Amino acid sequence: MEDNNKNTLEQGENTQEVEEQKEKTFTQSELDEIIKKRLGRERAKQEQEQNSNIALTELEQREKELARRELELNIKEQFAKADVPIELKDALNCQDVETVTNSLRVLKEYVKSISNNNKRLATGMPQGGLGDRNSDLRKAFKL
Repeated sequence: MEDNNKNTLEQGENTQEVEEQKEKTFTQSELDEIIKKRLGRERAKQEQEQNSNIALTELEQREKELARRELELNIKEQFAKADVPIELKDALNCQDVETVTNSLRVLKEYVKSISNNNKRLATGMPQGGLGDRNSDLRKAFKL
């Protein structure tokens, strides 16, 4: 039995020695080479990520420019339909198509109200004609 215990102890020590022998030791030049390879892979990976970020940024800028041009074209079309001079574009809120439409609607209503007031001031009568049925002008012309 004692022989068995000794054999077991010896086998345990041999196993530890074998495990220690399995661990590989590296020379400084081998470590340098491993580190260079890893750094090279990481640098390539970072460079690729930077290139893709630059490409995305350029794509986003192109997209914004295209959207701005499309809005500009839409604004010109709406101003032409409304018979409003394009020079008034800077005076109106032109952030997007809906805002342009609302701004033009408000401008048209304002111009229409001014036009009606100017006609009333020039003739002294409402736009619809000679005024009410009992006006002095109607009486003078016996209308």
